[in-house]
Amino acid sequence: MEYFFRWAVSEHNPTVKPVKKEKLLFLLKQVVDLYQAAYGKRLKVDLEDILERLGETTVRTYIRGTLEVLDQLYLYDAYEVPQAESLEETVWQEEEDFFSEEDLAL
Repeated sequence: MEYFFRWAVSEHNPTVKPVKKEKLLFLLKQVVDLYQAAYGKRLKVDLEDILERLGETTVRTYIRGTLEVLDQLYLYDAYEVPQAESLEETVWQEEEDFFSEEDLAL
């Protein structure tokens, strides 16, 4: 067991490094460009402000936050950056008894 944990944290295993701000801004700019192309409307959004207000979080949450801001701008011509906690991923589970035995019979 000790060997496993020593090996698991050794240099033999890949590690995920934090995304640099410049790369994150580049990614979010692409999200904004795609959104604007899809909806045919130019929207003025401050990506640095979004990053700052969301704080330290996952890349997925930055993307979700940016999309939320874009939706608000598109619909209301104003926005408020959401709290990162409100953008958390919903956990989905299958219902164990969704299919009846009759559904499985051929």
